[in-house]
Amino acid sequence: GFKLRIVSASLFVKKVRVTPSVRLGHAEALLTANAKYPVDRVGMKVFSIPAGSRVSNQENLVLGQLPKMLVLGFVDNDAFRGSYAKNPFHFKHYDINFVALYVDGEQIPTKPLQPDFEGGRCVRAYMNLVQTAGKHMKDRSLLIDHEEFAQGYTLFAFDLSPDQECADHYSLIKTRNLRAEIHFGKALMVT
Repeated sequence: GFKLRIVSASLFVKKVRVTPSVRLGHAEALLTANAKYPVDRVGMKVFSIPAGSRVSNQENLVLGQLPKMLVLGFVDNDAFRGSYAKNPFHFKHYDINFVALYVDGEQIPTKPLQPDFEGGRCVRAYMNLVQTAGKHMKDRSLLIDHEEFAQGYTLFAFDLSPDQECADHYSLIKTRNLRAEIHFGKALMVT
């Protein structure tokens, strides 16, 4: 086994001096309303799709608070479980040819993502990832290009915010039921 020895640890924080007028303004505002602190939760759920499957319906991905965005990634089960021979961050496309989410039965996106990885046609799924990550028309890039997307960086991203702008601002919390439907061009060879 390996041992990890931490030699040094540092915490860097920004110190701010708040002027008395700002403190007074905050105190007055708190007399009439509660403070609201935006906190982004990040969660991960794991689902296993059996070898031989051509269709996967994942029911009840979310029951309750609807996330602002959802990202689906697919890896070999043994890579996920810790095989030293496999990379758990190698998100394969598994010849997926249909991906759609359903929020309370309503399909998102309105027209499902239908990539053709073998034919090299997966731009719409890639652009969905770029837009959901908030990198479209920005000076900062996603750091995953179109070719890499199809070769181990295949992540299907969905913006679930009401105005399709989840990266830039906050939206009201919604309670919904979310499910995913995924179709594979060929039966899965691995779980």
